[in-house]
Amino acid sequence: MTRRGSLAYYPAAVVCGSFFLAASYFPFLALARHVPVNRWARGFLAMYFLTVLMGLVSLLLGAFLLRWIASHRRLTTATEWMAAGVSVFAVVVGTQGVLALALQHHVIRPHFLSVGYTYLLIGPWFVLNMPLWLPLPAAIATAYVLFLVDRAFASKPESPAESQAS
Repeated sequence: MTRRGSLAYYPAAVVCGSFFLAASYFPFLALARHVPVNRWARGFLAMYFLTVLMGLVSLLLGAFLLRWIASHRRLTTATEWMAAGVSVFAVVVGTQGVLALALQHHVIRPHFLSVGYTYLLIGPWFVLNMPLWLPLPAAIATAYVLFLVDRAFASKPESPAESQAS
């Protein structure tokens, strides 16, 4: 049995998280590479598409862990969710990025990951090779959106008037 709102929660994690990541990385990359302003729209859409593809596993895993921590630690405010979200996404992306670096430098070489590791770990590897402050606003904004989605689908306690009417 799934929790209430799962069909809205996880797609929101991917769609909004990818958008916020693209919005935080694209201006930095566009200015560093001197991309003309008239190509920013096309570049941003391409960046968003690549962020959805390369960040899918990290975003879903981070959203799952954030929801699990929020339910077990009984996080009730948006600030708590945002602080937990930054921590969870930093741990998830950091762990996957270190694994990608270890695979890249042949520290570990499992054959079952040889084909799929690029898809699974290239996004976190990219994050570790950029300034580490860039994904923080995206993690905060994503955690806030996930807080709103989780709160919208949370079961409401019955009021005394409703229980007496039954």
